[in-house]
Amino acid sequence: MKARSTAAGAIFLAAFSFGAANAAPVNCGALPGSSFDASGDNTVAGADLVCANVTIDGADVIFTVEYDPADFDPNASYAGFALDIDKNPLTGYPGITNIGTDSDLLGIEYVVQLHGAGFGAEATAFDIAAASVVGAASPVTIFDNGYRAVLPLALFGGGVDWFFKVTAQRQLTASTWTTIGDFLTNVGAAPGQSYSVSEVPLPAALPLFLAGMAGIGAIGRRRNKAR
Repeated sequence: MKARSTAAGAIFLAAFSFGAANAAPVNCGALPGSSFDASGDNTVAGADLVCANVTIDGADVIFTVEYDPADFDPNASYAGFALDIDKNPLTGYPGITNIGTDSDLLGIEYVVQLHGAGFGAEATAFDIAAASVVGAASPVTIFDNGYRAVLPLALFGGGVDWFFKVTAQRQLTASTWTTIGDFLTNVGAAPGQSYSVSEVPLPAALPLFLAGMAGIGAIGRRRNKAR
């Protein structure tokens, strides 16, 4: 999905304050390309997802997740972005859980994990094929209803057109979590898709306009020489 200019992307990023607490709402729904889930369908407290977004802007990937604010726990709410970077369910790990949930829709190459303030307020990228975290952890900005984090695009091997789903849990210790309490999008539903900030092409009429102006200038110069 491509629709915004690089200049617009700079404004888009300037509005964010990464790696710190932020009392404002995350406002995921205002971002282009966001995916949504109804509130109140979670089965675990602190795991009620309502919106998620993956935006690729130049060398960065911006991950945004929004919860029902009445259920969000900034210390322990946890989100995992399951990424299918080649949009092929036949490659990568089949599905988004250890029992293959949605394996007909997604083959996962990476999982980006967003942890709350009680567990470092950091985001990490897990490479499924390598079975390890890749790169350094990035800070998570905590809003009053969700998280945002920025990771380098290079961690994911490039490409700007991905599928994704998000799972939500409540983190209990550094290495334990509850069962999955919510899915976005829901099980069986089409996955979300990344949004790419890109150069906007010139309007089709602009080259003709510029050519016409050049022609007018040439005519004017010939007339001046003829005088």
